[in-house]
Amino acid sequence: MIDKITGLQGLKNLRILSLGRNYIKSFSGLEAVGETLEELWISYNLIEKMKGINSLKNLKVLYMSNNLVKDWAEFDRLKELPHLEDLVLENNPLQLRYNSWRDWCLQGVLPRLPCLTKLEGKPTVEAKTSEEPSADAERDSMDDVIHGHGQEQGHHPHLAASDRQPEPQVFDQPEPDQPLDED
Repeated sequence: MIDKITGLQGLKNLRILSLGRNYIKSFSGLEAVGETLEELWISYNLIEKMKGINSLKNLKVLYMSNNLVKDWAEFDRLKELPHLEDLVLENNPLQLRYNSWRDWCLQGVLPRLPCLTKLEGKPTVEAKTSEEPSADAERDSMDDVIHGHGQEQGHHPHLAASDRQPEPQVFDQPEPDQPLDED
């Protein structure tokens, strides 16, 4: 497991860096790739403070879910990233204060980062154009699902694709009695 970012000095053309699932606590060490790095995947670490993020002047994508960011003052350091367009910060204490993605987006993130086009994997325009369903509409929708009302079993037109169960995926695997091809 990595606990510090080091050894990036010779990687002058690095555009994407994946450091997820480590014990990293800071952005220190990324300065060497600050001019070229466009995507940083650093989820599942121990980052609480955003100090040093400003060295990543060309960063467009920042995936840092499941870290320890809890203060707006730290979040506001992201304003120093002029090209940031795609952010994943879910399951950080700061994000967990919000009851919905829409509230997190409209009340928390977009007022601070208005140029962001994706948040938590969803286009931010969805938060701007959709309305929260009323309690009556939600109840009617659930009634339609429960009683069928002409809909396919398990399908409901008002549920976003992300709210539906994913389609099962089938992967090609060798038959149990066949030896693995070891090229």
